[in-house]
Amino acid sequence: MSAKELLQQANDEHEFTIGDEDRLPWFDEDRPAWSDREEDETGASDNGVARPDAMRWCSQRVSLPARLYRGRFVGDTYMGARHEVSLVQSIGDRVPTVLLHRASHPDGATGAYTRLMALTLDEAAALARILLLHVDLATEGAGEPAEPS
Repeated sequence: MSAKELLQQANDEHEFTIGDEDRLPWFDEDRPAWSDREEDETGASDNGVARPDAMRWCSQRVSLPARLYRGRFVGDTYMGARHEVSLVQSIGDRVPTVLLHRASHPDGATGAYTRLMALTLDEAAALARILLLHVDLATEGAGEPAEPS
């Protein structure tokens, strides 16, 4: 057997596939409580080989309409764009990250799916506070007559 064939054989012996539950017990054992197994990114390539450096736990995505962006028609049905928020945590990370996406062609239709931001938990909390303060600022005194100057 050639050196190239021996190296390929050694590689094959150390490869693991996503379906091989006995070789990935830590992926479920270490799973964060907020994660959703159905949403996990397993790092699987087209041939089913897992890449541990690409594996991460994911929460279910929360979606809300993105009315300022265009959607698309799927058949006779208009599918509006949406913003999506989720938690993700790579297997080597200690804490999750908040991801914000925009889907302009939602519900599995082919098209744009854009990651807008990846935020630390502290950044996400600060951004949430700033957004709420801007909403308060914009609606402060709404419907009330302006005070004379």
